[in-house]
Amino acid sequence: MTRAIILALMAAPASAQGLCTSPQDMVAKLSADFGETQTGAGITTQGELLALFTGPDGSWSLVVLSPDGKVACFVASGVEVKQGEPT
Repeated sequence: MTRAIILALMAAPASAQGLCTSPQDMVAKLSADFGETQTGAGITTQGELLALFTGPDGSWSLVVLSPDGKVACFVASGVEVKQGEPT
């Protein structure tokens, strides 16, 4: 179920996902508010960059950037990020 929700979010264009700003402002906000830095990334089938930001306390945020790199949209966030191989 969770995977289906994530896949649905990834299929939507970045501009349709709300809470969008410039990539520079998004990175600054995640860093200032949560101490998060980019720790992972991948390309969606639509050519968008999907970026994972994680913080020292286990917080995480998922951001998608438009193919032209001019718009960054917040997708999801949470706590207790686990990095490495899934269990």
